[in-house]
Amino acid sequence: MGGQAVAELLGLVASDALFTAAAAVGEGAAGRLLELADELSSRGSDLRLFAGELLGHLRNLLVVKVTAKARQLLGLAPADFERTAAQAEAFTVPRLEVLLHLLGQAEQEMRRSGYPRFVLEAAMVRMAETAAAPALDDLIRRLAELEGRLGGGGLAPPAPAPQPTLFRETPRPPTPPRPGPPAGPSQMSPPAGERPVPPPAAGPVPPPLRPPRLEGGAPPPPGVGGPPRGTAAPPPAAADLSAAWEGVKRRVERQKRLVTLLEEVQEVRLEGETLILVFPNGNTFSRMTLEEPENKQAVGAAAADVFGRRLAIEYRFLAQPARPAVAEAPAPPAEAAAPAAPEPPVPAEPAEHPLVQEALRLFGGRLLPPGRRGGAVPF
Repeated sequence: MGGQAVAELLGLVASDALFTAAAAVGEGAAGRLLELADELSSRGSDLRLFAGELLGHLRNLLVVKVTAKARQLLGLAPADFERTAAQAEAFTVPRLEVLLHLLGQAEQEMRRSGYPRFVLEAAMVRMAETAAAPALDDLIRRLAELEGRLGGGGLAPPAPAPQPTLFRETPRPPTPPRPGPPAGPSQMSPPAGERPVPPPAAGPVPPPLRPPRLEGGAPPPPGVGGPPRGTAAPPPAAADLSAAWEGVKRRVERQKRLVTLLEEVQEVRLEGETLILVFPNGNTFSRMTLEEPENKQAVGAAAADVFGRRLAIEYRFLAQPARPAVAEAPAPPAEAAAPAAPEPPVPAEPAEHPLVQEALRLFGGRLLPPGRRGGAVPF
């Protein structure tokens, strides 16, 4: 069983596939590269492994191009090194650097993608298209010819037709000629027989007219008594400023945390080149979030897009209103003591006391005169 058959059985990539892919890239044959990817996939080869092996093969070509000690650095078999050195002649160092960059990005993306074959095919097509890009020496030559044509002298001979390139060249519109200074009146010789009229003598320059002053020393309004003074553009109306602010918020709506804080803006003012946003007295977290460089830069970019010029962003926070002092409720008045029941008046004589009268009624007794109280009381 040969080495290529063993490689196919194990899902490895044979060296012939690497040389075939590199040759197709060098010739710009994108169709042949797609056929090679289909053949490797039908054999069961690991396309991620193939991308890594092709990346190493392109690196070998680059080493051969840049150093005379490539044989010692690569450590390839003599036959493989001779084959690699022969294939490297079809590439330039700048192009190999571009190919390594394209394939390296694709190899990283294949690890994360669920469709590694599609990623590899797209990368190989881009690698094949680099064959149509002009060489760096050709670009330098074309720049030198352009400098010769613009520097002076006769026009250089027409350059050969440009080669197809990956980048589109946008022609620049011709620069319009600058207007020269206005021509003065032509000096015509006077008719025969007439004396030339000398130019008027230069007299003293009259002082500039000053605008009249109103009573009380106040300057006149613009447009009265002289040319209007250059003033800054008037601030936009409140309705226009409100609509512009809504446009600013729409441009940063993907930043949810920032938009939530911007919804709390109570007033928007435009003073000169400064956009002032007035917030209620926020907590420390809200202020730190608004002052973050990326958030402030996002608001500034959105404002510049809406207002058409770059504005400075300034945050202002309203002072928290003082809480009214809570008046202490007056202490409830002490309950008035219930008036004591008036004590029954003490009669001057004991016999007139109510208890004595009640006892006499119950027992059917009677009071004796004071002189006879010592004896028995008959019933």
